[in-house]
Formats: sequence, C-alpha cells, structure tokens
Amino acid sequence: MAGGRAGRIHARRGGAITALLALALLASPVRAQEWTYTARAGDNLWVLAQEYLVSMRHWAAFRALNPVPDPRRMRPGTRIRFPVRWLRVQPAPAVVVAASGDSRVATAGGAEAAVAVGAAIPPGARLITGEGSSVVLRFADGSTMLIRPDTEVRMDDLGLYGRAAMVDTRARVQRGRVELDVPPEPRNRLEITTPSASALVRGTRFRVSGEADVARAEVLAGGVRVASSVASVDLPAGTGTRVRAGQPPEPPRALLPAPDLGGVPERVERRERRLRWAVQPGASGYRVQIATTEAVPTLLLDVPSQVPAVQLPDLPDGRYELRVRALDDLGLEGLDARRTFTLDARPEPPATLEPRPDQIVRVTRPVLRWTEPADAVAYHVQLASDAAFTLLRLDRTGVEGTRLELDEDLAPGVWHWRVASVDAAGEQGPYGDVVQFTVRPSPPAPGGADPRVGENDVLLRWLPGESGQTYEVELASTEDFGGDVRTERVSEPQLVIPTPENDVWFRVRIVDTDGYRGPFGTPQRIEAPREDPWWLLVVPLLILLL
Repeated sequence: MAGGRAGRIHARRGGAITALLALALLASPVRAQEWTYTARAGDNLWVLAQEYLVSMRHWAAFRALNPVPDPRRMRPGTRIRFPVRWLRVQPAPAVVVAASGDSRVATAGGAEAAVAVGAAIPPGARLITGEGSSVVLRFADGSTMLIRPDTEVRMDDLGLYGRAAMVDTRARVQRGRVELDVPPEPRNRLEITTPSASALVRGTRFRVSGEADVARAEVLAGGVRVASSVASVDLPAGTGTRVRAGQPPEPPRALLPAPDLGGVPERVERRERRLRWAVQPGASGYRVQIATTEAVPTLLLDVPSQVPAVQLPDLPDGRYELRVRALDDLGLEGLDARRTFTLDARPEPPATLEPRPDQIVRVTRPVLRWTEPADAVAYHVQLASDAAFTLLRLDRTGVEGTRLELDEDLAPGVWHWRVASVDAAGEQGPYGDVVQFTVRPSPPAPGGADPRVGENDVLLRWLPGESGQTYEVELASTEDFGGDVRTERVSEPQLVIPTPENDVWFRVRIVDTDGYRGPFGTPQRIEAPREDPWWLLVVPLLILLL
C-alpha cells in the first residue's frame, strides 16, 4: 500500500472500540477532500473550470479558492485546488486480472456469479473469496489489490473525476485481508476501509492485519505512522509494530530478514514433494505463498507453517514463484524471500512393486514390476549398479505393460532400478523413486555330510556355509520325513545326537543371515547299532570243540 494522507483505523468488538491503529504516511500532507492540479502552458482558470467542474455554478467559489491574478492567464506550474465534491465523476469499474479457486461477485442488486478474469467489477459490488482462493483487481489508476482467502470486499466507489484527471477508489474490507500495491501518483486517491476504520494511501507498500484486540503493521517501502488512542510511532521501511487495545504501539522493531531459499530446487519432478528451506534464526513460524509468474501473478497457495517446509499443492506442470516470510514472536511478518521453480511432474511415474526397496532377491533374473498410472501408455526402465545410473545394465524405452523380464543374469551384489511413464503424446515424465535391491543367490544345499556313529552318540558333520549363516537339521524315522520330525538349529556345521535305538534319517539346509532358508541336502540314514544273534557266537565255539 502507499501513503500521502492520514487514515485512522479502529477495530470494534461488542460495539466498543478495542483496538486503534492510525496510519499516517510520512509524505507531504494533502487535504483528504481536494485534488490539486498543476497548470501547464496555455491553461487558464476559466477553461479548467469548464473542463473539470460538475457545474459552473461553483465558479465563484472556485475562483475564490484559487485567487490567481488573471483567470485568463496562468503561469505554468501554478497549483490549482479542486474540491473533490465539485469534480465531474463517472464510473470506473475495477477489472479482475487474476483469480483462483472458489470466488464470487455479488452486484448491488444481489445477483451472484463466479469471478472470471477480465470481468468488470462495478461500484457497489461485493467480492467474496473462499478458502484457498484469491482475486487480483486492477483499479483505474493502475493500483492492484490482492484479495486473500476467506475475505469479503465491497467496492464502495470506483470513479473517474474531471475527465479522468483523478481516480477515486474506495473499497471496504468487510472481513479478511487484502494487500495493495499503489503507484505514487499524487493526483489519485485510494481509500481502504473496514467496518470501523479507513485509510487513505499513496505511493507506499505496507501490510496491516487486525484482530479483535490487537493489530500489526509492517512497512515494506516508504513510511507509516501507527497510532493508538494514547500514542503514535513512525515506522520506516523494514520495521513493524504491534498495538494492543488501549495501549501505545510497541517500539518499532526490524522485520526478520528474508529466509534463505537456496535449498529449494529450481526443478521439482515430484508433485507431492515438500519444499524446504534453511531455518531462519528468531522465527516462530513462516508465511508461505505460491503464485504464478505472469506479470500479474495469481496467488495459488497462502498458508502458515510452523516448520521451514511446505507441501506442494496439486498444481499443473509449469513455472511458479515461492514466497516465504519469517514470523517473529509478535506475529510480525518479515521480508519476502522469493524463488522461482519449475514443476515438471507429469506424466506421473508409476509406483514400483518388485523388487522392493532393500529386498534381497534370490534369483539372478528378477522380474521388475510396477503400477499403471492413468495417463501412461509406455515406460522407460533403467537398471544400474550405481545409484547415479552412470553404470547402466539396462536402459529400455517403449516398454509396454507393467512388468519386464530380464534377458541376462545379474551378478550377485547391489543393484538399482527406476521407471518413468510415457504418455500418448510421447512425453516422458520424471523417474520414480530409485529402488535398491541385492541379488544374493539361494544358499546351496550343504554337502559332505559325514555321520560318525559312536557307542553313546552320533556326530553329524557337513561342509560349512558362509560367515554368519546358520544351519537347520531335520531328523525323522522315515526317508520321506513324514510323521514326527525333530528340528535342530545350530550355528556350527555339526550336530551331536544320542546314538539312536532305531534307524534315523537326517537332512541339513543353510539359513542365510536374513533368515532365508536354502534347500535341504540329500537325506541320509543313520543305522542304529545291532547286537549279533546268540547262535553266531555258539556255532564257532562248537566247531572248535569238535
């Protein structure tokens, strides 16, 4: 907003004034109800009266107000005063130059319609923005007004005075918040009012927020005088203050500097990505806005954030501007940090299904599988041994369907894969998340089993696996391992069991470090010890005796 005239702002609650804010711009003062014209070569008082006055019956009073020596001749540069109420006036509708979300306009007659870019907003009309929506108006003097979400504004007066010599704009903010950018044009007048306050502004930029019992002001350019019912304070550019009801304004304090947005990428390829920036010292939170980059930006996001990050809304691909302000402990919004970025997230990549992140794959030719986005007709699949995809093993475009079988074996080790969608127009979108997996063949069946039967026990031994692997041994009474099966788990490639009374079958398999069980080795039989029949001892003895 801009300044040049004084305007007093009051906030009321329950019929009583509970907070007062006076905004007086630190430019040279002007009379609120007058327009001053600077004479040019060839001007005279009589012709100016005919051109700008609504009626020549004001001539005598106009002549007395401007006592030039000769009304038929004037020196260039002579200052001529025109009371605004005497000027000829004609309507000058505001024009909608940007809009987003659910916004409505209600005419003085009560009819409502959706706000459309290019629409003329006549005097008496009301503009209502919904949650997450905004409207930008351009007035006849070139000033623009950003109507932020959840705001209602009434256009009280939109007029051209004296054959467009002066533009008079008066808007009433019924609720919510607006931001104005007013060019420093001394002959134009802009007045912003609330249900209990008004402000006349020229050629400066500042923000004002009001609640029931507290108000805040932040000056971005020029200067503003902030006054309560008991005191006032002058705010130069880059400072702000808070005013509580019935108390003097707090001393001016420097606005927090613009946050560092250097960590925000210039190109964003994931629509659901969070944009992050460096923590601003002294910040209690942040105000985050995202807007288009046209000459007249459209505000698409306007939200507070307690952390130095914001989740991107659902935006189409394009170029955008991120604006971030740090909030101090008084709730004052600091200076704007701005950074443009390009969103290129479509067609959206599919979600990967298999192999899963950090999965250990037991085959050397894993099948790659992914989901099917609605706008994808083909896919670009890459497989590499490094996360940067400089060592590509597979780089295949035009893949149809949602699976790909590999033609060659992969060596044991760590691998990375990713997939991007291709739409019907042949445009490839960004790659999805990089998935890392490990190819580790199934542990072989342990060989070299060597049971050693003793008098009291049996030692089972087999060839060892790799470091960290363990072993699972099954013992059964039948070769098919049906019925009761006894399972033993050991960390060494051996097992001691009591000497069995009956024959026992056993088999062994390796358990990998991740718990994966390999195949069993060949079953083997342990024969139980048998006593020789009595006649085998008696017969040799009889032979000797005979």
